[in-house]
Amino acid sequence: MIVKNLDLPRRVKVSRVCKTLREIVNGLKPPRCNEIRMNVSLERCEMIAEGYPIEYERPEGENLEECLEKMMEEMFDDMLIFVSDLHLPILSARFNDKLSNRIFRSVAKKRFKKPLTIPSIFIKAFSGMHIYQLLCVAEIHYMEKLEDDVMRVEVSRNKYTGEEGNRWESCTKEISFKYFREGQEDIYVDESELLPLKLQEPTPPI
Repeated sequence: MIVKNLDLPRRVKVSRVCKTLREIVNGLKPPRCNEIRMNVSLERCEMIAEGYPIEYERPEGENLEECLEKMMEEMFDDMLIFVSDLHLPILSARFNDKLSNRIFRSVAKKRFKKPLTIPSIFIKAFSGMHIYQLLCVAEIHYMEKLEDDVMRVEVSRNKYTGEEGNRWESCTKEISFKYFREGQEDIYVDESELLPLKLQEPTPPI
């Protein structure tokens, strides 16, 4: 079957064509997916599955919350292609505002009737956002925007001390502070002075 040989992004595209193809894709043995990363904001969302980026644009409409729900419903429907067994080793998500964070939680509860099994969850959010109710997380990165696109991050690492099967009954926290520059999010340093130089926009040809 041709669909069976498609890579992750193409499976997603095929599943959107019609209900029949969606059922075919959902019926396939899910591709091995060890990590999904999400970037959630008011205008758009991005899901990166095993390094493959999939973009979602907010549809037009007068009701902002309804439009956000539609965008995130589409993203979660696609996510189910990769985690049909409801098991995912690593999930990383960044929330850029309070509203999209709240809508994300609401849509996730509706879309996943059974809880996902995710051993390692990493969350990035701006200071003041309450995200503990979302899931039990291994790390929470609270971001504070400084000058020159620099982010100061309070990294809270949670280590469980509960029994197996109820691992989050009690946990200890380790707090540290890091810095990264917007657009270079994978480079964390201990002091802002150690950040690499800001990437320059390419000069347009004359």
